[in-house]
Amino acid sequence: MLSAQSETPQSRRVEPLAESGLRVVIDFDSVIARHDVGEHLLTRFAGDAWWELSDSYDRGAMSSLEATNALFAHIADVPQAALQAAACEVGIVSDAADAVGRLASSGVEVVIVSDGFGFYVPDAVAGWPVRIVCNDVDWAGRAMLFPHRGSGCSCQSCGSCAQAPVKVARRQGCRTAVVSGSLADRKAILVGDVAFARSRLASWCSDHGVAYVPFENLTSVADTLLGPDDRPDVIDMSMARRDDV
Repeated sequence: MLSAQSETPQSRRVEPLAESGLRVVIDFDSVIARHDVGEHLLTRFAGDAWWELSDSYDRGAMSSLEATNALFAHIADVPQAALQAAACEVGIVSDAADAVGRLASSGVEVVIVSDGFGFYVPDAVAGWPVRIVCNDVDWAGRAMLFPHRGSGCSCQSCGSCAQAPVKVARRQGCRTAVVSGSLADRKAILVGDVAFARSRLASWCSDHGVAYVPFENLTSVADTLLGPDDRPDVIDMSMARRDDV
């Protein structure tokens, strides 16, 4: 495995996209949203009652599935309309739609993932050329729904399995890139070809010797993957390529 971080990687060409393909998996809450929507909802409606649960998850004492269920219990009685309105307050970062559009128009398949409450994701990216993999809410039953739980994944610990779209792409012969700042994607980055990481995920990568590419925003990710001319045949995976997974 390569060193944990490479600021000035040596460049090399890879096969044209038409031959090898590329799937980019992007975390919604840590990359596309202006800040984590789940944390916004919990802070608004549950005060600081959820902090201990969040800390337990960060330490690895709780699985993502357990944490999501436990956290949602703190806001389950809040009216649906109030939760939806509060989620809309967060908004998305200004460059996200254009960057995703650049990737998609260059032939890249973009998958938006979220292992949070998830109900707000489809509306936030409505009309974008993406596939969505996220959790949802049963409003009548006031409970979380996990339509994308990884039935083929041995760990069964995530509500929405971010590894699944990466593993499927690899089986199809596609290259994969995971873009996230969330600890929820600790497992997904280990099975992808390259990890773009920042914030808490970047710190975790450094602590555990996992190769990653630091990034500022989705525009910088698109620039790195596509090159200055948005030509998919110059996609460069060498900056954190992992051939041992």
